[in-house]
This record gives sequence, C-alpha cells and structure tokens, in this order.
Amino acid sequence: MMARIKRWTHGFVASIDSMIVQVENHEAQASSALRELEQGVARSKVQLLRVERDGRAMKAALAEEAEAATRWRERARREESEPRALECLRRHKRSEARVAELRTNFSEHERIEQQLKRDVQTLERRLVELRQQRNTMRTRQSRAEAFGVAQGHGDVEDAEIGRIFERWETRVAESEVQSGCLVATTDSFDEEFLDAEEAASLKLELAELKEEA
Repeated sequence: MMARIKRWTHGFVASIDSMIVQVENHEAQASSALRELEQGVARSKVQLLRVERDGRAMKAALAEEAEAATRWRERARREESEPRALECLRRHKRSEARVAELRTNFSEHERIEQQLKRDVQTLERRLVELRQQRNTMRTRQSRAEAFGVAQGHGDVEDAEIGRIFERWETRVAESEVQSGCLVATTDSFDEEFLDAEEAASLKLELAELKEEA
C-alpha cells in the first residue's frame, strides 16, 4: 500500500510540475506581449503629447501671423507716404501668404493628431482587453487545477481518496481520545431528573403568579 501511495505521489507531483511549467510558459509569453504593448502605448502617448504641443505652437503662430497681416493692411491704408504704404502692403501680402501656408500645415497637423489619438485609444482598449483575457485565463487555469486536485490524478480514484480521509479522521479521533479533549458523554438518566425538576419548579412559579392575579 505504501509503495502504491509513493508511486502515486511521484506521478502526481510530476504531472503537477509539468502542468505548472506549461502554464508558466503561456503566462510568461502573454506577460511579455503585454509588456511590449504597454511600452508601445507609452511611447505613443509621449509622441501624442509632442504632436499636441506642436499643434498648439502652430495655432499660436497662425493667429499671430493673421494679426500681422491685418495690421500691415491697416498701416498701408493709413500711411500717407506712398513708398511706405507700398512697403506695408507688400508685408501684408507676405503675411497673407504665410497665413495660407500655416493654415495648410495646421490642417494636415490636425489630421495627423486626430489619427494618432484614435490609434492611442485603440491601443489602450486592446491593452485592457488583453489584461482581462490574461486574468480570465489565470482564473480558468486555477479553477481547472482545483477541480483536478478534487477529482484525483493518476492511479488514485475517488474512493481511495475517500479512504485516505477516513483513515485521517480515525487518527484524529484517536488523538482526541488520548489527549482528553473530547467532550464527556451526556448522562441521559440524570437529564431526565433535571428536566422533571425544572418542570415542577416552573409549574409552582406559574401557580403563584395566578394567585397574585
């Protein structure tokens, strides 16, 4: 019997070790992929912050150049000296050309920024989904292992596992008797007298209550 248990123990431990190795490999691969994705999301966020910062700078430059174009046009209109008025008008034209160029660049920049935002959001959603999937797989694996242990592995059947627990219970009961920690058996004969005495006492008390009424 001992030899059989020993064989089962070695086989059981070997199967558990093999299963753990497989789980660890799968989980390691999943964790590695998640780390790469997390790093990619982090880099994308940093790039998005830079793009947003550049966009704000371009927007400020566009507003400033548009104000300059308006200002040079007003100067040309108010200037009485023709040469100076012509120079103001030329500068107005240059500012207008610059405004047109900045608007085109800013429009393209906004398109890229919005696309990058969508990409980052997609990556973040995918990262959340993969984390949830990893946690689900961990839970399923733990559940499968728990059921496997409960149902037995290798050469051990449910009946034999039951006998193991029966023998364990017997050993525990023997230890309880030897240590004197068991509760003493109730004396039923003594209980009968106690119950009768309690009933008589209660009847007497009830009769006294009725007399007082």
